[in-house]
Amino acid sequence: MDISKFTSATSEEETISILCYFNEKFASPSFNDAGKFEMSESQFFDTWHKLLFWLGSRGSEEAACTYLNTLRILSRDRNLMNQVVTEQDLGLLMEYAGLPEPGLEAVLLQHKATEACLCLSNIIYQSNTAQSICCSPHYVKKTLQRLQQQDLPHSLIVGYTRLMFLMTALVPQNRKVAALEYNALPVMLPLISAQASVNADNTSNPPPTMQREAGERVVEVLKLCYNLCVGLSSPYSSAGDGGGGSLKMAMVVDSSVSSEHEQHMRCLVDRVRQLLLATAHTHQHTQIMHSHCINVLVCVPTTALAALTPPYSSSGSWWGGASQRRKPAVFKDADMSALVQILSFLHARLNAGEAQSSENLTPVLTMLVTVCQSSSKVRQFVRQRVLPPLKDVTHRPEEGNSLRGRLVKLMTSPVMELKHLSATLLFVLCKQSVERLIKYSGYGNCAGLLASLGLLAGGELSTETHEQSESEDSDTEEYHRVRHMVNPVTGCYEPVRPNPMENMSEEQKEYEAIKLVNTLDKLIRSGDIKPCGVGADGKPQPLEHVMQLQDSACFTRASTDPQPDDQHSDSD
Repeated sequence: MDISKFTSATSEEETISILCYFNEKFASPSFNDAGKFEMSESQFFDTWHKLLFWLGSRGSEEAACTYLNTLRILSRDRNLMNQVVTEQDLGLLMEYAGLPEPGLEAVLLQHKATEACLCLSNIIYQSNTAQSICCSPHYVKKTLQRLQQQDLPHSLIVGYTRLMFLMTALVPQNRKVAALEYNALPVMLPLISAQASVNADNTSNPPPTMQREAGERVVEVLKLCYNLCVGLSSPYSSAGDGGGGSLKMAMVVDSSVSSEHEQHMRCLVDRVRQLLLATAHTHQHTQIMHSHCINVLVCVPTTALAALTPPYSSSGSWWGGASQRRKPAVFKDADMSALVQILSFLHARLNAGEAQSSENLTPVLTMLVTVCQSSSKVRQFVRQRVLPPLKDVTHRPEEGNSLRGRLVKLMTSPVMELKHLSATLLFVLCKQSVERLIKYSGYGNCAGLLASLGLLAGGELSTETHEQSESEDSDTEEYHRVRHMVNPVTGCYEPVRPNPMENMSEEQKEYEAIKLVNTLDKLIRSGDIKPCGVGADGKPQPLEHVMQLQDSACFTRASTDPQPDDQHSDSD
């Protein structure tokens, strides 16, 4: 059926029938341009303007919903949106969505408003013209007022939240406007709290699994909360900084957040903690929800992260969905269950073949670095989970499916951001002790981080908050028995091998040594290799001559005096 025939339809029923056929045929999002809609550009423009004309004539609600549905499908065409959209059209759609221009009264009808919100979401995303008109502070305020309404239907909560997300994502200035001038974060908190299906006061029955609609609302609200937190804070990350002798990984400057907004963020973190302990209707949706929870945690001040590990309460002794009832993880009188979920989330992504995906791993790694730096209690708990006392040292640290193995393997990733974040996390868990980091990861894996920090020759990273542990060494007996046979470069046990020069005469040894020196010198002069040594600043320094290797080795030995094992114990 040709959609162009609807312009010559003789009745509203015939028009609706033609458009319903079109809407059903092209419902899939893969149909996203005029060619795929089987129409020319001129037909596209005629259809668009005719639909807007009929919407302005105020027909029946059924007809309006059908017209809006067709407009939503047509609005997927990015190339034509900027050409066809006018300010008058957008004003009409905003009016249908219950967000009229100043001076006009809004009449909110659920089905028409829902379709109008979906249509506007497409148009705002596709069109720069629409962004300049619809993302004004007036519409931000109107949308927030709608979200404050009591008993708002699910479809409209999702529709308005998506509009607010686009308004704050595509126009960064709106983040501060919404968060500071219109105090949007407290408006969002009840929407999250109402959907966090965690029954903390009921210990006899496991909490229910979140329903599909509740999970969908939570995800949309979390995406908006991320933008609002960015508006309240000053994001800062040194993940791509290359080190520079600093391990500052805080995502926000805490002093930039007022006490009132910090309290709101604490409440938000508490809601996020509940969501991390909740279960959606499917495993995939649970992972999506937890991913957005972690994204929000990346943007809150470190002082607000304390709400993630509240004091343990025996009244909330179970968490998880009905099919995954679990006891809380308690450490030093704090409930660490949310951290258990975050670590499980990270482990699942690492095991799912996403080890090279910066987008999927950067938020959770960044969040863990910051929360571990902000609290020694959290750092100790996470270290127990990630870096337990060594037992099996017959395999290299990067081998295996353990969380430690996956993170060590990530230290040599070609993705610089992931390489730096994984190494920084392990270094923080090792209390910034070079010796302990080498013990758990091997010198070869952590050399990049140590080079960026000027610690290739060993030593400590000078920080104001660095403390040494005075407690006993927690190495296992298995590790003690083979510790002297562990290769510090590979980080694993290597059995004694026969000495290849054992049966050589002194003349043969001298001949092989000279041959090796000449070969290295030839490679250096040809530019095939460029050796380096450790400079006085602990960073790599290029060497011009092969004989400098000996001088560099002497300097390294002088700079790495052995430290007692109990100075860097694993109990803290």
